[in-house]
Amino acid sequence: MEKKPLIKLEGVSKFYKTQTGVSEGMRNINLEFNLNEFVAITGESGSGKTTLLNVISGLDSYEDGELYINGLETSHFTVKDFEELRAKNIGFVFQNYNVIDSYTVYQNVVIALEAQGYDPKKKKARALELIEKVGLLSHKNQKTAKLSGGQKQRVVIARALAKNAPIILADEPTGNLDSKSGREIMELLKEISKDKLIILVTHNYEEAKNYITRNIIMSDGNVKEDKVLVKNEKLNEVVDDENNNKTSSIRKSFDIAARNVLSKPKKTIFTFILAVFSLLAVIFTYYGISSSIKLSIGDYSYDPTITYIQKRDDKEFTKSELEEIRKKFENKDLKVTYGVFSKESSADFRMEYSRMGFVAQPLNGLFAKEIEGRLPVKENEVMLSGNYKYSDEYENIYIDLADPEDREKTIKRFKVVGRVLENSMDYNYRQVIYFSDMFIFDENNQVNPIIKQYFTNVNDTNKEIAFYGIDRTEIKHLIRKLDKDIYNIYDPYSIDEAENAITDLVGNIIVFIIMFIIVLIIFLLVYVIQKNMMMSQRKDYAVYRSIGINEKEVKYAILLEQAIISLTATILVLISLSITSIFVRSVRLASRNVGFGGYVFIAAIFIYFSLRQGAKFNRQIFNKTVIGALKEEE
Repeated sequence: MEKKPLIKLEGVSKFYKTQTGVSEGMRNINLEFNLNEFVAITGESGSGKTTLLNVISGLDSYEDGELYINGLETSHFTVKDFEELRAKNIGFVFQNYNVIDSYTVYQNVVIALEAQGYDPKKKKARALELIEKVGLLSHKNQKTAKLSGGQKQRVVIARALAKNAPIILADEPTGNLDSKSGREIMELLKEISKDKLIILVTHNYEEAKNYITRNIIMSDGNVKEDKVLVKNEKLNEVVDDENNNKTSSIRKSFDIAARNVLSKPKKTIFTFILAVFSLLAVIFTYYGISSSIKLSIGDYSYDPTITYIQKRDDKEFTKSELEEIRKKFENKDLKVTYGVFSKESSADFRMEYSRMGFVAQPLNGLFAKEIEGRLPVKENEVMLSGNYKYSDEYENIYIDLADPEDREKTIKRFKVVGRVLENSMDYNYRQVIYFSDMFIFDENNQVNPIIKQYFTNVNDTNKEIAFYGIDRTEIKHLIRKLDKDIYNIYDPYSIDEAENAITDLVGNIIVFIIMFIIVLIIFLLVYVIQKNMMMSQRKDYAVYRSIGINEKEVKYAILLEQAIISLTATILVLISLSITSIFVRSVRLASRNVGFGGYVFIAAIFIYFSLRQGAKFNRQIFNKTVIGALKEEE
């Protein structure tokens, strides 16, 4: 029975473009290779031996002639066709190992099984079997970056065997090894050549002569001599592995992406931190800008954080009714009290003979992030809010309530016991004086007669209850919950909102433009950092391609890796904001004012930029041949 060559070259030539013209890599090569051969290709540097190996593997193209692999013509093959060919038929052993340093021994071997679609249920057992065969079972969970040269080469051989490919191409596999390790690798190659075709490129014939069955000597791109040392009597019988092609492309890509994320914890953590900080920067910038733009361009007369209710029967609220409403609605972001004071409530205040323009407000409506001094505990104690710092110690500082008809006459003296450093109610930068309920109400829970007589713009009955929210969002939530059949709701700020509808629209457009520019700047900075990190993985993706993972699967893996990181970062940000907002007011305000739609928009932009970066990286790595990419990383 006539043997059918496993590999056949008919008049194959390879040319390279140089700056000065065109040079020959090899010329008019006619060779046949069969299963069960161990062939050494020798010759001086530049003789064409490595070029021949690269052309046979499809890692490099050829210009003339025809190359047959297992009877298939390859002159019309695309990059994808050669990738599929390598996945099924060819394993590699490189001089520079080309292991994936961030992977363990096991992961470096199992990736080759995944490349050919090996049965997921059996791939672990098969990988461990091959690792044991090359004597590295005790190192199966060790990162290959920590292995010796000889151990790395054993990993590469195990990876080549994992594919169960009939052809193994070895390019100077002992070139970087000591003599002992070199002999061990040659013995291992000899052992596996019993049922495979091994083509070995070496500059050291003496090291190989005791193991090979055939020697091809190259010189100036030509075959100088083709000498059979041991006659091969076996027929070429390539048997397909029934465990192959059991995995979909998406599954392969996802496995690679997930493994890349987990195998480089430092890089992954840094990328997560970078992504999280980028998202937080965008979220808090959006909150700050949207708030300031709205206030700066709008004409607002009312405080957005206060709303009022009255009974529909116009009766007063009793103290028990107030407490019931407090119990139902009051929380850390919403305070409830009688609506005695409005935004315009004031009186004639005097400090050290100077008239002071304070707005009067209830202490119960105060949201202070930080104060100096202490809260009032007596009816003649007050707190101040404003830009003027009255004292470091708050001792012997008093504010007098003067008679408007005789300003030299003091109606009541109040002691200043504290100052609000930051106050969400300090709307439009007003200076506010805060009174406790002990002053506002008398022993019968009625409004203090002093307030009725000497304060302006006050409600001197208990017919109105005021709700003080930490922000406008809290007030909107409240209004939705209030029973309109029981209460009349007076929300002064809604008048401003209606009158400023067009202004708000303009403000939103301005915010969008500013945020787009800021997001672009932030993500450009992130892009530069991530680009450098991604470029450090070029060798890994070239290795994937060399073992037969096709272009589509590599592209999907890159995009999925970016998607995993960006989605995980987004989820981490949302979880961290949710938890932090419970304890930190500024985070709570920012997170809920951005809103669900804002989060979706920001996350979508972030994921879009991440995937776009992955797509650009794809174009860069696939602009080069596998050999070009591997050499670039050497």
